[in-house]
Amino acid sequence: MALTIDLYNNFSDPTVVHKKMSLIKSAVNCEITQSVDVDELDLLFDMDTGVNTCNYAYIAAFARYYFLTPGIVNGNQMIMHASSDPLTSFWNSYSASQCVAERSSSHGNPNLVDDMLPFKPNPKIIVRQLATGFTPTTTGGCYILTVGGK
Repeated sequence: MALTIDLYNNFSDPTVVHKKMSLIKSAVNCEITQSVDVDELDLLFDMDTGVNTCNYAYIAAFARYYFLTPGIVNGNQMIMHASSDPLTSFWNSYSASQCVAERSSSHGNPNLVDDMLPFKPNPKIIVRQLATGFTPTTTGGCYILTVGGK
């Protein structure tokens, strides 16, 4: 199956939704050589110095973005493996959906228990001077301070 795709260099982590990328080549012709499904493809390109440096692609026929991994070079052709990037591909479909997130790195809910976060107590500390003063003995020992009131 012949396709026309856009090739990019992606500078972002795979877990980032809005990738920082630069367009390298637009409307590049290629063919699918082997495919398990639309998520994993092997693409056959004619050899081009710009193509082998790309690590990201958009295939309009599938309306998906893909991570590219260089593969076999065979004379004047090259195969690259393409793995779907569902986070970026489908962001517009679910970005406005109403949901309750169990975990959030940016908007955590302190009323929900999250065992994956370290416990960081925020004690309320009030320092007050004692009216009568306190002088420990020279022999050392243990002291217990009892606080009462509101």
